[in-house]
Amino acid sequence: MKTLKIVGLIIAIVVALFLIVAALAPKTFHVERKIVIHAPAATVFDELNSFQKWALWSPWVLADTTIKNIYTGPEQGVGNKVSWTGKMGPGSQEIKESVTPKYISTSLALNNFKPFEGRYCLVTVDSGTEVTWAANGSMGYPRNIFTLFLDKMMAPDFEKALGNLKIHVESMPAWKLGEYKIEELEPRAILSVLDSCPAAEIGKKLGSLYGEIGGVMAKNKGQFIGPVMAYYYSYSPEKVVLEAAVPSTKEIKGEGRVKGKTTVKTKVLGVTFHGDYQFIQQ
Repeated sequence: MKTLKIVGLIIAIVVALFLIVAALAPKTFHVERKIVIHAPAATVFDELNSFQKWALWSPWVLADTTIKNIYTGPEQGVGNKVSWTGKMGPGSQEIKESVTPKYISTSLALNNFKPFEGRYCLVTVDSGTEVTWAANGSMGYPRNIFTLFLDKMMAPDFEKALGNLKIHVESMPAWKLGEYKIEELEPRAILSVLDSCPAAEIGKKLGSLYGEIGGVMAKNKGQFIGPVMAYYYSYSPEKVVLEAAVPSTKEIKGEGRVKGKTTVKTKVLGVTFHGDYQFIQQ
């Protein structure tokens, strides 16, 4: 009987200590790790902005052979969502914010835990892209006692994930083409400039023309919408006749050789180029 009383007293003391520590522990947590990946920010961002691509490098997916992923929403960006079941339990993650190629915010829900935020920030540095992976969340009393240990618990997985991402991205080809698609472009207001240059100077010429168009657009309080465009009317190594164009939020008359016009509805053959702009001529 005396032994039972001692055991009961020890249990009571342990529970009391647990509750006291929980009362003093923070109710929020922040875990963060960084790595530098030797690749352009756009390339790294593309691998983070779609959960379908995480299966190629995520340590949680690679370690669980029983995992079953269900993808919903768009294939990338805001609304892209993955839900899963596996030996680690059910969960889901959804992209809530996506700013190309700088920032992604997600909501991560795990079984029996309050959803928390995942943040992925990309900053261009001399040697490539610095990726900061962070988790932010909160826990109610008395479970918040675990906030004291979450950094040590989660950091190894963060470091492994970043390491896998680095290996995956750095082993990718410098550039690749996506799927060819026939698309229909609706009429849109544009500002454009017709000019010519040697084929070797196309990139330099287009950069200059887009800057010229941007000056006229800013003067007329217009804004860029969508990707810039270029029309090619004739081509030879010595001379390329081209027209640089920029979609605008509104119709602008133009100024000098910068002309304002509205395109017609048309079908185009499109393909997505993934990689640094310097490789586009290849």
